[in-house]
Amino acid sequence: MGDDLPYVIKTDQGELVEIPSHWALDDWGQYAYVKEFNYRSPMKSPDQAMEVFMAEYDAAWKYGGSWVSVWHPSNLRIALMSPG
Repeated sequence: MGDDLPYVIKTDQGELVEIPSHWALDDWGQYAYVKEFNYRSPMKSPDQAMEVFMAEYDAAWKYGGSWVSVWHPSNLRIALMSPG
């Protein structure tokens, strides 16, 4: 995961603009469940997850950072099925 602001990566093929995200904006930590690895995050309610995401949004807005969330389809399904 990158910084709070977009940055340029120079390559042999040209320049690439990286629009970074942060672990706090990734739904993996809130809802991850991987049966094959016997791994399950402590499940959060959608309200708790949104509290985390919105606190990060408010801070990015206040300090001029970027806010790029990451939503995994499998985790979204779990979140939608969770009691809120």
